[in-house]
Amino acid sequence: MAKQSYKIPESLDKSFADTQISLQSKDGVGAKPMPIGYILAWVLSILVLLMMVTKTFIASASLSLIILFVILWMALTFVLLKRDKLGIPQASMVVSMLNYLPKGMRRIHTRNMSRANDFSAMVGIESINPETGFIQFWDGSCGFMYRVVGTASVLLFEEDRDAILDRCDAFYRKMRTDTEMIFITVKEPQKVYRQLSAIYNRYNNLTVDDPELRAMADTEFKCLKDEVGAAYRSIHQYLILKSNNAEELTVAKNMLQTECENSSLVFKQCTALFGDDIYDVLRTIYRGKESV
Repeated sequence: MAKQSYKIPESLDKSFADTQISLQSKDGVGAKPMPIGYILAWVLSILVLLMMVTKTFIASASLSLIILFVILWMALTFVLLKRDKLGIPQASMVVSMLNYLPKGMRRIHTRNMSRANDFSAMVGIESINPETGFIQFWDGSCGFMYRVVGTASVLLFEEDRDAILDRCDAFYRKMRTDTEMIFITVKEPQKVYRQLSAIYNRYNNLTVDDPELRAMADTEFKCLKDEVGAAYRSIHQYLILKSNNAEELTVAKNMLQTECENSSLVFKQCTALFGDDIYDVLRTIYRGKESV
């Protein structure tokens, strides 16, 4: 049986520079363990500082100005090399900050009728093919988005729970490491387009032209559209398959399709989204809960 919980002891994207070494003596006296990249960055910063105060025009300045320059340089180095809770240095944010200097990069329209293009660019999406739903990201990767429905529940019988865990374990083991599966959970109005389509077809296929019967169909259509499809909100989940290239993405897409066709234990329902559908999902996120 598959494990009910998993633990990853080390980050999968850890490099040699992230390896921590201890600068302590045998008695345990010294600084706490620090990444090699952090130490090398400090050494490089000090070497550059020494070169600037001895080989450049700064060497001809007064002693007080040199001391002030050294203090400012060390403070700037400390700020740039400071790491957040995820271990990412603040220096990596410099490029992002420069990109937000233009006024247009710091403004996103969130009107009800606005498209989600600006928001999609902020989250890394460069373009979306309206016909195929192919998503191109700014980092060169690509992906597809799906609306998914799972089968998990706290009311499952033990044998059903074990079957779902085993199937999910086998599915994720088959997925390649070059493909990232991003799940998005939002609270939005219920999807009633299929019910509306069924009512519309029933309305057009009426054999008796009775005013009361058509008024009843109109009432049912408006109630489903304006009430259930607008006021009643529920939890919806979306899946983004993201790969480094189109070949890997095609393999991941075929594996997902095969899983959905052969079993309903992992995904009870999986629907591909296209251009306008993807923008609607993004618009739901940034417009806020008051907009419908």
